Amino acid sequence: MILFLLALLFILLVLLVFGIFFIISAFTGAPYVPMQRKEIDTVVRLARLTSGQTLIDLGSGDGSILIAAAKSHIRALGYEINPVLCALTWLRIQLSGTRQYCTILCCNFWNIHLSNADALFVYGIPHIMQRLQSKIQRECRKGVYVISFGFRFPDWEPIEIRGRLKVYRV
Repeated sequence: MILFLLALLFILLVLLVFGIFFIISAFTGAPYVPMQRKEIDTVVRLARLTSGQTLIDLGSGDGSILIAAAKSHIRALGYEINPVLCALTWLRIQLSGTRQYCTILCCNFWNIHLSNADALFVYGIPHIMQRLQSKIQRECRKGVYVISFGFRFPDWEPIEIRGRLKVYRV
């Protein structure tokens, strides 16, 4: 009975932490919403990267895009604010055998610099897109591909649209 209560307490604690960071991420970026396998593979193709180049995922969630990119020998760097998702991503990276190419950092992507990106992916929400567009323009070099899931950047026209994915070039 005590073991059952401890397990239940642990599960409730994990759900509480996840819930708190779900709410925080809704205001600082976007809440975690998993993508379909087909969309993940399309993101990697749309990034137009070759072996050794770097894809940065802003709000990397469960790390699916990082792992898919790493399997093509693309250096994948994810920023995620939710520590539960960071831990899940770290575990998935270890189990997938992609740790040579993947890095997950548990931090707010507003506090990092994007200058090492060859391509960016973001699953943002409307109220952050203008601010994020300004950050990308300031920090990324010309020619970087930016893939957005779901929402548009307000002042940019996409160079390609595949379903809910929009591709931009800085």
